[in-house]
Amino acid sequence: MSEAEACARADAMPGSGLCTGAAGSCGAADARPCDARRSVVMVPDPQLDAAETRGADEVLASLEEFRPERWGLPPFPAAPAPA
Repeated sequence: MSEAEACARADAMPGSGLCTGAAGSCGAADARPCDARRSVVMVPDPQLDAAETRGADEVLASLEEFRPERWGLPPFPAAPAPA
């Protein structure tokens, strides 16, 4: 499987170093089928067997917990102050 095919399967861009994907359809091990350098952050379905998250570098309960700066990406912009 090429990197482009692996990235398409894992919803990542080639060379980005970070995979996203539907954890209900595949486990963490499936997110890096051929590129061991890729980091895996999972937001699994609560009903997914915890064994399926083994191999993930980080497991989150919600995307709201994701902090891109932990992965060498720029931080999200600050939220505007309420009016």
